[in-house]
Amino acid sequence: MRIIMPDHHDYTTSWVGFSSYTLEVVFLICIRCKEPLPDGALYCPACGKKQAQTASTTKARKRANGMGTVYKLKGKRKRPWVAARKGVIVGYYSTKTEALEALAAIQGERLSDWYNITLEEVFEHWKAQAWPELAEKSQEMYSGAWKKLSPLASRKMREIRTADYQEIIDGLDGKSRSLKNQVRVICSQLCKWAQANDIIPRNYAEGLNVGKSTTKEKQIFTAEERKIIETAAKTDPVARIVMILIYSGMRINELFSVRKTDVHLDRQTPHMIGGEKTDAGRDRTIPIALPILAHVRALMQEPGEYLVSNTQGGKKSYHNFREREYYPLLERLELPKRTLHTTRHTFASMMVEAGARPEDLQKIMGHADYSVTANIYNHANAEQLTRAIRLLG
Repeated sequence: MRIIMPDHHDYTTSWVGFSSYTLEVVFLICIRCKEPLPDGALYCPACGKKQAQTASTTKARKRANGMGTVYKLKGKRKRPWVAARKGVIVGYYSTKTEALEALAAIQGERLSDWYNITLEEVFEHWKAQAWPELAEKSQEMYSGAWKKLSPLASRKMREIRTADYQEIIDGLDGKSRSLKNQVRVICSQLCKWAQANDIIPRNYAEGLNVGKSTTKEKQIFTAEERKIIETAAKTDPVARIVMILIYSGMRINELFSVRKTDVHLDRQTPHMIGGEKTDAGRDRTIPIALPILAHVRALMQEPGEYLVSNTQGGKKSYHNFREREYYPLLERLELPKRTLHTTRHTFASMMVEAGARPEDLQKIMGHADYSVTANIYNHANAEQLTRAIRLLG
């Protein structure tokens, strides 16, 4: 143990040994008469000399070499504190403490120049190596499978987990098991490349479920579960978003991409223009059903460019919404944990039960071919397909 007195004073020291330990005691003394001073004394009790002003703050302990650095960016920012190690940005944080904790959490890990590499960048690196060895048909297969991973393309590779890949596979509405397997294979290839380059610790594509070869009925929110969500939506903004998904049939990224300029409430048939994924899905008309009309109107009054905006008024993150808002909502409401795509299956089932024509449902949901709509969502019999789409309200 070492006792250090404030700067700007004369001092003397003595050493006392205790077994294998040594105690250094530093005595504060008067700057004029050299007599010992009491702790915190501003004047010498012996000669009356005023002592130098001492600093009241303690200097932060310096981090050991190799632990990294923390610094603050200029300007007004939500996360101004930067944690970095050996020239690699670990992340941006709201407080210095959070940045220091982030550095501590990665001690012992090897940081490469690819620490913040995105999935899309991993694909390009992998492609440069793999393409020369692949036949043209295989290249086309991988290119097609890669397009299905577009929602994850801009995500940092080190942050993507098995559940993220599984969500993509689960979202392949009515597609063949072969296509799902192709997506699984490319996920595995990209993970292997990232693992070999010390970007991730293991292959997070291992164990992905592509389902059985036979068509399987999709999970849906039951009428009782929908009632619970509907009640919660009166006060809970997350439940409100889930209600819009259930009653619009939109994919989550489609809803988060809708700008307010594409929402039309002042017409006889309120609707949105949106959609993605396929030519049939893009820029399609999506009617706004009566049960969610009030929720859409409320969102239109909130700040931001998008119908569903993040706290900065920009586009909301699918991943953050799922992990930080959607799953916690299901837990609060004591509902089974289901993927966000369950809302889309639920919409299709409700429409079929209400008597929607398959061709109308195909247009609303943005399916590229009729068989996807007519064959996969088989919760109702053929007679129910003769009733009108407007029965939802």
